[in-house]
Amino acid sequence: MVDSPLSPHHASQFTTTSNLQRILVAMSLPFIVNFATWNVCDLSDINKPDTAGFDSERYGLDIVALQETKVRNFSETILPNYYKLFMFEQTTSVHGGLGFIISKRFIPYICSWTQISDRLVYLELKLPAKTANKPPCHVRIVNCYSPTLPRSIQNPAIIEQFYDELNVSVDVPSRFEVFVLGDFNAKLGKRTVSDKENGYEENMGKYGVGRRNENGERLLNFLISNKMFATNTAFKHSSRHITTRTGTIKDRKSKDGKRRY
Repeated sequence: MVDSPLSPHHASQFTTTSNLQRILVAMSLPFIVNFATWNVCDLSDINKPDTAGFDSERYGLDIVALQETKVRNFSETILPNYYKLFMFEQTTSVHGGLGFIISKRFIPYICSWTQISDRLVYLELKLPAKTANKPPCHVRIVNCYSPTLPRSIQNPAIIEQFYDELNVSVDVPSRFEVFVLGDFNAKLGKRTVSDKENGYEENMGKYGVGRRNENGERLLNFLISNKMFATNTAFKHSSRHITTRTGTIKDRKSKDGKRRY
């Protein structure tokens, strides 16, 4: 079974359109899998990884995708609560950094991990079926960290490369279930009448917030082309649990001199 994220740490999560109900039946797992994504804003301090592990356990999370670890080198660590922490290397910067926290009950199911770039990694697991005569379920969990909107505007090649890599990461054999977690630095916004008329109900729920920005358009196009659904828009939360940051950059064309993203 697959449960949806509900804690303040949960942000962008996607799965194949209409897959949630199918997974509940097809996987036939004797347990619930709780996915989450978390921009941790620095795990370089010696005590912070332990705290992140305990927080993950407190929220009942099984697989947590981390962004902005600000750690340069790859490491694989067993935390004090016996959760496993992966932190991946950075080759171009020290301001990003990706990782995973895996609960102790899921550690035995890890098959492999692959780093495509500083902004994208994925983890593969083979989960057992509930009955002996059923095949195991192969799962790929993608963790990504998109360029911010200002950076995307200043250098479109960066965001284009990001989505090229993201499309590669979700190209899997048919036996795989795919989940995409991450910090997309994007606003899908509230679903509009036009969205509904265009059939975007297959890609996003009705609980989005605000207006869609340029990165949100890119994200929606990715969801549409890969037949995926933004599960975090399918649940009603308070605004403080949905929008984690709103920023501005100077824009002389706007009335107040600021452009919101």
